[in-house]
Amino acid sequence: MSNKNDWVRIPGRRFKNLKTGEELSRRQFDKQFGALAQAGLTSYETKAEKNRQIEGIQQLAKPARGRKKLKEANPEKRRALLEERAEEEKEKKIEKVESRTATKKFRVPKSLSLRNFKKGRMGNKWRVSFDRDAIREFIKTASKFKGALGYTVGVEFIDDRTGKKGAATLFTLRDFSMEFTGDDFAEMIDYIMERMYIRPLNAIVYIALKKSYAERNAK
Repeated sequence: MSNKNDWVRIPGRRFKNLKTGEELSRRQFDKQFGALAQAGLTSYETKAEKNRQIEGIQQLAKPARGRKKLKEANPEKRRALLEERAEEEKEKKIEKVESRTATKKFRVPKSLSLRNFKKGRMGNKWRVSFDRDAIREFIKTASKFKGALGYTVGVEFIDDRTGKKGAATLFTLRDFSMEFTGDDFAEMIDYIMERMYIRPLNAIVYIALKKSYAERNAK
């Protein structure tokens, strides 16, 4: 097994193993033997995130890929520029999550059985398109399974203030005899509109199991 002393730097920002002839990029060398490995980190992105947590917004003044070093000396202007950078980075993260969600196909089963529920759990949740008909159709599908007790509906979202994902259950456990209506979906919209910092990603439908079925599944 090679160690750090077996490697030398070669042109092209690369490293070469003197014993085996193997070559590594600087990034891979740092991950395995260099500064990243010594710090217990796995990537430059992880290092940047750690530095951001330690240094706060001041870390954004440093140069990075696609970002120049901030040279503004005036404290007020410097702070304003740093806050602008922080907002831009947060927006990029949000757009990335939204883009992944927009192109993601939700795997909603066409029928339910105990195989759709993990052992020891009293129920399971599914991500469904944030659409009234999509939510309603999946609830109807779940109602056909004899082991299903009822359902709840919620929303998964991005919080504009933090750039992080969150979720909220908007309806407590219901019997399947109580349908999901257009008014229910309107309530979901109202919940989001009252919290302008929320960007909905998808709905979450939780299906609860009857106790006897949950116990049978656990065995």
